[in-house]
Amino acid sequence: MAVEAQLHKETINIVDFTAVSAKTAGEVIQLADGRAGVVATGLAAGDLGAAYVLGCFKMLKTASVVLLEGQEVYWVKSTGKISYTGDFFVGVMQADAASAATTGYVLINVKPEPVISLDKGEWTWGVTNGLGVVFTGDVHKLEFDNTSEAAMAALYSVATIALNQGPIMEIEVALYDDGAEVNDINIGLANGTHATDFESVTEFAGLHVDAADLSANVQSRDGTTTVAATDSTIDFVDDTYALVQIDARNLADVKVYINGVDAGALAAETLVLSLATGPVMPIVHVEKTTSTALADIRVRKMQVRTATTV
Repeated sequence: MAVEAQLHKETINIVDFTAVSAKTAGEVIQLADGRAGVVATGLAAGDLGAAYVLGCFKMLKTASVVLLEGQEVYWVKSTGKISYTGDFFVGVMQADAASAATTGYVLINVKPEPVISLDKGEWTWGVTNGLGVVFTGDVHKLEFDNTSEAAMAALYSVATIALNQGPIMEIEVALYDDGAEVNDINIGLANGTHATDFESVTEFAGLHVDAADLSANVQSRDGTTTVAATDSTIDFVDDTYALVQIDARNLADVKVYINGVDAGALAAETLVLSLATGPVMPIVHVEKTTSTALADIRVRKMQVRTATTV
């Protein structure tokens, strides 16, 4: 009967655990197997209790960050709130949570299912003139050599996605070296690439970074309307990963978030892909026209989710 009882508990998404310290009902904990749990009833230290390991729960949310539907979120132990990063994985957002929101709904212990991801499918490494994309561990590194010449390095997906599927791109990217003559770094959704001039790509929405500058500029082109690169007032931090999200669910108002902050709003710009025909792909593209400037741009996550529902 003990085995049958435990199987029944798993069926209704509850597991037993022994409380190391006193717990309150609804408290979020990390179980010994690494999963998140929501405490079912109040417990004293040493008590045997139960925790929910699946279900949708309303949780406190970190202030001043936007969390998107389908985004994976983490628990921050020091604050007792969810955020885009934290101490352990909790689950996926069931709905958007605005910057001003103090709570959000999370489906715990469920991972998002991207349609395009670095860990599945086929990717292309664009290279000209002795440059390359080096893969080490879980990091893709876009590099320039020190030869004075026009050159490019790019990482992008062979798979594409139609714009009417409501794509949301997520990338974790860090700028380790952005030399003085590195002309452009572009990060976002695009309908193509280019060997020497990314500005020739006709459809793009995302971020643009200029030479020797950590400023994150928002930019879009849909073949008819161009929103020129505009400073969001958000700067990348040297040698530090940032989460960049391109939310194209509304093509008349494409959102770009950096660590949960609306970069387009800060730039007072509305990015548009309304007249773009697509399809688009996630891309990181680095180029220079001359000089011995080096580049070291690192990517450890790049994926696209779709908001299409049935």
